[in-house]
Amino acid sequence: MSKSKVQGQTPAITNQNESSNGSQPEIHLNNPNIFFDRELSWIDFNRRVLEEANDPENPLLERLKFLSITETNLDEFYMVRVAGLRNLVKEGNDERSLNGDSASEILSDLSDKVRVFVREEYETFARTLEELKVAGIHLILNPEELTIEEIKQIQNYYQEDVSPILTPLAIDTAHPFPHILNKSLNLAMVLSTDDEKTGGKKICSLSYKCLLYFQDFCNSKEKEKKEDFFHWKKSSNCT
Repeated sequence: MSKSKVQGQTPAITNQNESSNGSQPEIHLNNPNIFFDRELSWIDFNRRVLEEANDPENPLLERLKFLSITETNLDEFYMVRVAGLRNLVKEGNDERSLNGDSASEILSDLSDKVRVFVREEYETFARTLEELKVAGIHLILNPEELTIEEIKQIQNYYQEDVSPILTPLAIDTAHPFPHILNKSLNLAMVLSTDDEKTGGKKICSLSYKCLLYFQDFCNSKEKEKKEDFFHWKKSSNCT
């Protein structure tokens, strides 16, 4: 539920028992309409960062950095503030904040605002990709965009530099789900095996935080995202 604020002349904020001097309207500090919710206000702050990502006066790569900052901010926001609100709801704490909303009501409002915000992030990213192409910077987001020569370069890179440092962790009845480092990038894979006991399939996780996110191949200006490189390699070996 959104709260409207007092409009017009700047009021004198007083305690409930304090009288006004007659020149300004009296506002009581226990009036929820004079307060903004901290969490909802934070979304508005992050939107200002997103506006920088959409500002054509900023350099293109700087705008891309601003866009990445909005998502990093949002991740931290959910880990800290949203997690705190969920704990309050889980504990049955229905105490209302200064603006009159309970934790469950704030979570509901946040859900609506964040859905809109994330959609705006994706729209900004799509526009930025098009502008990057015009500027001669092409991100390969689909393995089908790779040439045969580039695929060979990737295969060599995988065999020589990637495969030796990978340590997949099996997940089964004898191996519980492994601890995953916060903010790390991991893959969950289903591998094909000859073991009839597992039904020909085995689940494992793979962390590749130690690798570079971007690699050059064939001395071209094009970059390939590491995630898509592994997606391509996974598709050729896993089901």
